[in-house]
Parts: sequence; structure tokens; C-alpha cells
Amino acid sequence: MSDFDTPAACEAAFYAAFEAGDVDAMMAVWAERAPLLCVHPAGPPITSRSEVAQSWRRIFTGGGDVRFTLSHRQSREDGALAVRFVHENIHHGPGYREMATVLATNVFVREGGSWRMCAHHASPGPPTADAPQGGGVH
Repeated sequence: MSDFDTPAACEAAFYAAFEAGDVDAMMAVWAERAPLLCVHPAGPPITSRSEVAQSWRRIFTGGGDVRFTLSHRQSREDGALAVRFVHENIHHGPGYREMATVLATNVFVREGGSWRMCAHHASPGPPTADAPQGGGVH
């Protein structure tokens, strides 16, 4: 299991796993003991580790490469808990020319001396000039 010294390092690993479509790498960022919550855009709350893994497996088998740039970052940390809000600017399609924006809140806890994600809540963001109308990517 990977160790993450900071919430930012754990978050970077989360988005790297997302871009790679790697379920094992994705689940390496998630907490093993803390309660979990994962909400994909327009989806129901998912709270068990096995269901979180299954949800990412479904997303990754949906096809399509994506690349992320993050903006509008805000974070709060108290030593044992960190909350990070970001705009996920998701570049996809041929040449990654299409973009959709998703608003995400990522929550991290200290677990076993390492930061781990315990919650990811994503919802559709505001339309952008480059974003296609309709259909989401995550």
C-alpha cells in the first residue's frame, strides 16, 4: 500500500489513477478503516469499499481516455482531516479537445500515519465554452 505524506499527494495519486483507469491504484488512495462516501455526478451515495471499487471499475470500463486539470482549489486541514474543493476540468475526446467541468469535494483522513481519501463527491459543474452539452465523463 502506498503512503501519502500530504492530502495533496493523496489527491494527486487519485487523479493519476483516474487518468490511468487503474482500479488497484485508485483503491490504494482510499481509506481502509474510516467510513467511506463516494458520489459520482447524479449518482447515489456509495459507502462500502467493495461498492466504491465496483463503481470505479464500471467508470474505467466505460472507455475513453481523460486528462485532468484542476482549478478553483480551496482546502481546509486540521491535522487529522482535510477537505479539498476543486473544479475538475476533464479533457476528453479526440486529442482531448473536449472539456467538461465537474465540481468535486475530496475528503482525506490520517490513517496509519498516511493520508487516505474517505470521501469524493462530484457534481456537474457550470457549462464551459469548450464543454459539450449533456453527457458526463464521470
